[in-house]
Amino acid sequence: MKWILAVAFVFSTSTAALAESACDYAGQTYSIGATVCECPSLKAENLNWQGEKGVITSRRLVCGQELIWEDTKTMCLDAQMATGTEKTYSDLMNHYCPRLPVNFAEIQKAISQ
Repeated sequence: MKWILAVAFVFSTSTAALAESACDYAGQTYSIGATVCECPSLKAENLNWQGEKGVITSRRLVCGQELIWEDTKTMCLDAQMATGTEKTYSDLMNHYCPRLPVNFAEIQKAISQ
């Protein structure tokens, strides 16, 4: 019985330590050294007009030793567009930006208050 309790203690301690050595991003947990791409940003002129110019960028972030997301100074995406900027940006937002599951109970509670 003592052996089982010792194993249970070691397991629970190691999982707690593991949880404390991770970064959270959009409801997911990542270990130190993991990288993610942030949601893209858009800088555009004359969208859907003649002379359209757009730049879509997304930085790569890394889960650092301090358990915060740090800029790696590298880009996941750095695209200069001459046409189709709006559609491309929309597609990239759907690809790179995490979406949390909708909790309808919380939404209803917020609406009723």
